[in-house]
Amino acid sequence: MEISPLILAKMLFVAFLFGMQAGVIFDALKALRGMCFGDVKSKKIKKICDVKLPFTKRNFRTKEKKRAHICKNVFMFFCDFLWTVYCFYGIAVINYSYNDGGIRWFTVFGFVVGFAVYYFTVSRLIIFLLELLGFGIKYTFFVIIDAV
Repeated sequence: MEISPLILAKMLFVAFLFGMQAGVIFDALKALRGMCFGDVKSKKIKKICDVKLPFTKRNFRTKEKKRAHICKNVFMFFCDFLWTVYCFYGIAVINYSYNDGGIRWFTVFGFVVGFAVYYFTVSRLIIFLLELLGFGIKYTFFVIIDAV
C-alpha cells in the first residue's frame, strides 16, 4: 500500500518535533537530578550554591555521603529508563498513527535529528534556567525551614 509523500513528510516533521520535546524532558530530568542531589552543571549556579544560609550561617551545599550517592544512581537509572520507554513509545505511536503500524526508519532518524538540534542549540540555556529555578525553590525551602 502506497502512502502519499505529504503524509510521509508530515510524519518526519512530527518525529523531528517529538525529538525536540524529548530533549526538553531529558534536560528537565537532568535539572531535577541537580536540584535533588546538588549535582549542577552550570559554574554560575555552583558559585551561587556556596552561599551561607541567613539564619544558621551554614553552607547551602553539603557533602554527599555514600547513601546519597547510591540514591542518586538509582534515581538516575529510573529516570533514564522511563525516558527511554517514553521515546520508544512516542516513536511507536507516530508510526501507528501515520503508517498503520509499519515501521518507517526515517521517523527514528527524524527523532534523532530533532534531539540533536535541540541538544546543540538551546539545551544549555534551558538547563541553566531550570537549574536556576530549582536553586531558587530549594534555597527558599531551606530558608523557611531554618527560620522555623
